[in-house]
Amino acid sequence: HLDLSMAGATSVITDSQGQWEDVTTLLRTECAALDVGQLCHVPEFNLYDSIAAMELMDPKMDSGMNAGASEDATVKSFEDAVAKGLKVDGLTPPELISVIDRLLCLLVAWLQGNSLVQTLFTCLYLHNVDAVPDPVLKPVCIAFLKVVEHVRELVMFSDVAEEEDFSATLYGFTTQDDVKLAQALKDIGAAAKVVAGGDGAGWAPDASPELRAAVGKRMEFLEGLMAVLQSSGKVENVKKTPGLCKRAQKAGQELLASASLATADGIVGALDPIHPFINSNLLAPTPPREIESFTFVESVAFLDAELGSLEAAADVSRCDSLEELDDFYDQFDRRDPGLLCRATLHQLAIGGEHVAGKVPMAELVLRSVADFDAITPAEWDAATLMGDEKVYVQLLQDFYTKGGALLHERYKLWGYNRARRRRKMAKFLPQVHTFYIQAYDTNAALHAVWAKHNHPLPRGCSTVIPYATRVCASVAIRYVLSGFELELYGPHEHHTAWWYLDYLSNFFERVHSSACQRRVELVDARARAASVTGSGGGKSAKKGKRGKAKKAPGSSARPGPKSKAPMLEWEFAEVLQFMIRGVLRAIDGCVLVGKAPTLASEFTSIPVLYHHRYGVLGALEQPQYVGYQSFASSMQGIRTRVEAGEFKPEALFVMAYHHFENAVKHAEGLLQGKTVPPGMRAQLSQIVRVAKGNMVSLRICSLPGGHPTVKMDFAEHPCFPILKFR
Repeated sequence: HLDLSMAGATSVITDSQGQWEDVTTLLRTECAALDVGQLCHVPEFNLYDSIAAMELMDPKMDSGMNAGASEDATVKSFEDAVAKGLKVDGLTPPELISVIDRLLCLLVAWLQGNSLVQTLFTCLYLHNVDAVPDPVLKPVCIAFLKVVEHVRELVMFSDVAEEEDFSATLYGFTTQDDVKLAQALKDIGAAAKVVAGGDGAGWAPDASPELRAAVGKRMEFLEGLMAVLQSSGKVENVKKTPGLCKRAQKAGQELLASASLATADGIVGALDPIHPFINSNLLAPTPPREIESFTFVESVAFLDAELGSLEAAADVSRCDSLEELDDFYDQFDRRDPGLLCRATLHQLAIGGEHVAGKVPMAELVLRSVADFDAITPAEWDAATLMGDEKVYVQLLQDFYTKGGALLHERYKLWGYNRARRRRKMAKFLPQVHTFYIQAYDTNAALHAVWAKHNHPLPRGCSTVIPYATRVCASVAIRYVLSGFELELYGPHEHHTAWWYLDYLSNFFERVHSSACQRRVELVDARARAASVTGSGGGKSAKKGKRGKAKKAPGSSARPGPKSKAPMLEWEFAEVLQFMIRGVLRAIDGCVLVGKAPTLASEFTSIPVLYHHRYGVLGALEQPQYVGYQSFASSMQGIRTRVEAGEFKPEALFVMAYHHFENAVKHAEGLLQGKTVPPGMRAQLSQIVRVAKGNMVSLRICSLPGGHPTVKMDFAEHPCFPILKFR
């Protein structure tokens, strides 16, 4: 603990509460002695106590309500509200519109992570739906409860949320468990017919058609939302989900025109049915904080975006390979989907035993390994069908099964929000390293088996180590790039971030290029061999009635070098490498002329921040973690060459310009191809715009005397900035 009697503590204030002492100098001295991650505290006040005592200014974390507010409230419960004049039957159209619109706003607040007792269950009608006889209001309330029930089940079953992201606790309330979602859909449809007729709703005979239509549109939207939730998350329903989403979106847009028809004060009868502090006794009496409120327009826009993401999630059923699945996840993440949509995608893609309801994950790993090194069916047979020896078959199968389990966990990370995903990814790195070690063990065991027969290891077996290395490198690159997406890196950290990315991209390119070069050579050799065989006039395979070669038994299950995904990934990696080098060289130039942002803090340093950002990558054996000293040595080498007159700082801006120019050429070449997946195509288009913007900026900096300060603009792309010099 800190001894305030030490030298440096100076008395500055004396008041009725005691004597205050300035311990600034003392704290600075003590902080200098603390290592990264160390905490200084007295035994009776630990980290948990300090966090519990701190108001985090977040309604989802400071979830307590003002207990005093409920003591002064005029309403204690649903029954008390009914006794004091709350209408439960015969609600007018404006009152119904008001209740439904406000419930939609509370639903959105809950989907954003707030608790149910601060959102939907602040509506008194949901406390006791059975005591609401109104023929329109009752099915509406049940509909909202069924939405809550289905969303809770989906999110909890997918297990991609933590307490700060989603509050599933019901606090003793019920969601009408005796009513099934299908029955609730029928009831809301029947209620919509009542609204259309108007006779059985208890309304005045002269109720305007406009009001009747406004209530009907809300019923239609609720019905559509429930139908979407009923079909979402189930592979067998992916074909009809897009149509249901479009129908619900159309109904939602039609709600906005009648938002002004609701009662202005929200009063139903003599009371407001929604009381923000009605459930204050269910939460701890921490500092009062109401939830963030959403307007009706904002709520409809949010639900419209979520329905669009649910429609997009259904397309995951079209993915037939890991490469397509990766591209789909990247493209889906750019929509910035909510938790409900991420949980739905998780269930559709990897929620069952088969990926997207098609094949096991281990089978996709097998295909990916085969495509990575262009393994033919014949080579695969040689690797798996040799005499009576079955040991190597089991070894390969174990490797693919473990690889499938690893990739299952990797895809599960996409279910979390981006900030939590990065933290989960840091904990995921040791599993990736384990996969790499398993590849080495598998390769060694396979060598031992084949050594008995005096045969070299087939290519179908020797690819496991390069493939595992590629997985490790891609995860490391994604981890570093996520810091830019989350805006974690300060301007003074950009230099080290781009330097580390340059190192990782070089490593990834070496691993991928060797495999792709072998692939090109082998495919060309096979093509030449096939042409020679064809010119001889002989038939290499029996023909069927239509002249097609008959497949060998079991050949449909064997992989072949048909996929162009590895080549596309390699070429896309080259584009990224040019972009990374372009940004890095531009920052190098700014550092040399003294115009780069610097760290202005006495409590930390660049080496400490470097270790904090990238030290977690030390969990991987390949690519090896490189410390800050390597970065410092690299930069010192550039300084030495400049001081020796080998080149001027302006030359670095010219080099950056050419890197961006190459990125544009390669990206535009890829965009002309028809096999580029949608997610990669969108990224390439963004990269072209960013690279061209940087080329314009660097023309100025490459001129003699042009040494402006650099500022990075990430508006166009979340990871690659447009360099703006001023």
